Amino acid sequence: MSTALLEGTANQNFSDATLLKWTNDTGADVSVTNGEILGLKSDSGNRVAAMVLSGDASNADNGVIANGESGMVMIRGRIWAQKSITVSQTQCHTCYWDASENEATSVAVAAVHGDFALGMVTEDASTTAHKVVVDLNEGPNAYAMGSSSSSSSSSSSSSSSSSSSSSSLSAT
Repeated sequence: MSTALLEGTANQNFSDATLLKWTNDTGADVSVTNGEILGLKSDSGNRVAAMVLSGDASNADNGVIANGESGMVMIRGRIWAQKSITVSQTQCHTCYWDASENEATSVAVAAVHGDFALGMVTEDASTTAHKVVVDLNEGPNAYAMGSSSSSSSSSSSSSSSSSSSSSSLSAT
């Protein structure tokens, strides 16, 4: 599994992030860990890009969300994601997640099972770069949470995003 880094992790600055309390229902032997990129499948069938932030603090394996357990995932915010070194990434273009390679790519792979739009590239990344800076679930091709009429209200509510909300999204 590939990992991504939160921008400003040292400061724990989540003021622009939207967090979601998510229950792992991926399977009996499947755990997810901090920094792992997931494609959470909504009831519409669209995938929402998410990055695992932590497991349940009461869990001895903090940082791991085992099947049936809950933990926080980030569905909006800026991350540094592992990227393919065979392609460059251009600012303001859509970045996709290639689930089979566990890396970000500029190639539209969203039609392939398990692959999805990750978000919008915020800084150019050359073919030699190992990471790309992405705003999760942003940009014209990314899955938008809610309807277009509610997008401005979700942006204004992101500052209070540290509160937990339940999720009906599943990782598949």
